Amino acid sequence: MISMYTYAVKTLPNLRPITHKYLVKGHTQNEGDSAHSQIEREVKRQLRSGPMYTPDAFIGAIKAARKKSEPFHVNEMCFDDFFDWKSICTQMNFAIMKDEDNNTVKLAGLKIIKVQSSDPDAIFFKESYADELFKKAIVVKKNRNRNSQSIHLDLQKAYLQKPGLAERKKADLMDLVNKNLIPRYHKPFYESL
Repeated sequence: MISMYTYAVKTLPNLRPITHKYLVKGHTQNEGDSAHSQIEREVKRQLRSGPMYTPDAFIGAIKAARKKSEPFHVNEMCFDDFFDWKSICTQMNFAIMKDEDNNTVKLAGLKIIKVQSSDPDAIFFKESYADELFKKAIVVKKNRNRNSQSIHLDLQKAYLQKPGLAERKKADLMDLVNKNLIPRYHKPFYESL
């Protein structure tokens, strides 16, 4: 996630600072929990009338989950919507995070992370919610021959082709279709996997 945030502030200079707050264990209830609960309830309701054989059935359940207000909006994605963030980490030449006193910073202990366009090679962090000031850690090492501000970052697709399933798994699914345990109506979907 840090590479994604850093990429954003490096490539979009007018972007407002991004602040990520980690939830405290045991105090993680948020508005997303209500959405997940509504979706889970709707999936269980729809499963009472029969199995759900394809992802489209779950998309329908998600859209139908909210009864009293605007339905959930579902962003359907396919394999070419995903990017290779490990490649960006490599291109950015990420370093072991050191604070201004040259102490190693461990991600596991951070409570709040902030990145900003004015200093895109660094993250600002707090190790406690009670901390008033952010500490700074440089995460992108400067290359000797180039100014890191001018590095061209090449964001690449994570997949060049549809990943597919292992042959054995696909054969098992097709066997279920051929035995009509999965209705043959869904055969084109399973063949396309």
